[in-house]
Amino acid sequence: MRYFLMQEDQLLGTLDSYDSDFPWVYCHFEAQPAFEQIRPLFEKELAIRPLSGENVDAWNKAYGVIAALKLRFIDETGKRFMADVYPEDLPPLIHVQDDKAWFR
Repeated sequence: MRYFLMQEDQLLGTLDSYDSDFPWVYCHFEAQPAFEQIRPLFEKELAIRPLSGENVDAWNKAYGVIAALKLRFIDETGKRFMADVYPEDLPPLIHVQDDKAWFR
């Protein structure tokens, strides 16, 4: 399945799923030029991501900056991904590292 990472009407990247492990969907990520402006936010978020319960407050703050961007996913049909699950103001959680992305 192919997804498009959007910010308003601007395409940030294309995600081609290759695996899933509920609730996560794993994708190859092809960044578009507009993504490069926000890539450092994702790099920072991953650098402090809590793996054992540490740094939760710092991670929440870092991811809060990403969440404030109001990113959204559009599927191949042009519809917002999982609109019935994720309200417009609560985007799915996404991590991006180089040419890989995973989200839920």
